[in-house]
Amino acid sequence: MKKKISIIFALLFVASMVLAACAQPAQEVIKTVVVTKEVMVEGEQVIVTEIVEVIVTPEPEEVMAEEQPVTLHWNWQTEPPTADPSLATDTTSVDMIRNIFVG
Repeated sequence: MKKKISIIFALLFVASMVLAACAQPAQEVIKTVVVTKEVMVEGEQVIVTEIVEVIVTPEPEEVMAEEQPVTLHWNWQTEPPTADPSLATDTTSVDMIRNIFVG
């Protein structure tokens, strides 16, 4: 019985890891662009303005560039004595270290 349950949990774990690795594909965006050209018509220069719809797929770098940095404002009450995880024994240092290593 324990073997069956452990196999089921192992399969659920593997399935959750596979689903977590699936990423959504980049979505296409339709942008409307105004294009102005100078064209020669019967010996005269004519300015032609066209409205064109362009399909744009954003690159992952472009999506990442749009994100704003996050700033954490935090009141410690006291100055933490150390930021070394191996030397921290007080609650202020441990709390600070825990928050530093959050992903």
